[in-house]
Amino acid sequence: MLSQDKKRLRPELRAARLAVSDDLRRETDRALCARILSHPAVDSARTVMSYMAFGGEPDLSVLHRVLGAAGKRLCFPVCTDGGIMLAMSPEDGGAFERGKYGILSPAPGRSVYVPPVDIDVIIVPCVAFDADRRRLGQGGGYYDRFLPLCTGSFSIGAAYDLQRLDDLPAGPRDVRLDAIATEIRWY
Repeated sequence: MLSQDKKRLRPELRAARLAVSDDLRRETDRALCARILSHPAVDSARTVMSYMAFGGEPDLSVLHRVLGAAGKRLCFPVCTDGGIMLAMSPEDGGAFERGKYGILSPAPGRSVYVPPVDIDVIIVPCVAFDADRRRLGQGGGYYDRFLPLCTGSFSIGAAYDLQRLDDLPAGPRDVRLDAIATEIRWY
């Protein structure tokens, strides 16, 4: 698979993720949320950036509820024109709208901007990942440009174990994550 480029890998990997039954997906999502919540960086974090599931990505809504109940500040990505991603914290639970690419994002008029340096933990969705904690994203490069701005943040990839590849082709802007959580283990 290493000889194939990233663009050709994505559809196959998305299809494998989408092939998981709804019941197994819910069970897997709960196990993944529990694993992420067990990490010391998440426990000590004040501000956590996460994402709203899209296109078969792991649903982290259980994680969001637990973090919110624990008094943690949650923020989510907003993808803008020009390839820029911002972190926004919704002022209320309903302050979301369909943003760029149809992804549920904080409504800018009803959310507060969070500077990247204020984020303690960033939970990053993956189309695939490898044992070196490199990730394959959706292809827009938003996280690859955003993560280097988050100095001092701990980055956790969120994925199903079936998304693990032996090796991923590396690109010039690819960012290695600090950890990858799956429903089965940490990488």
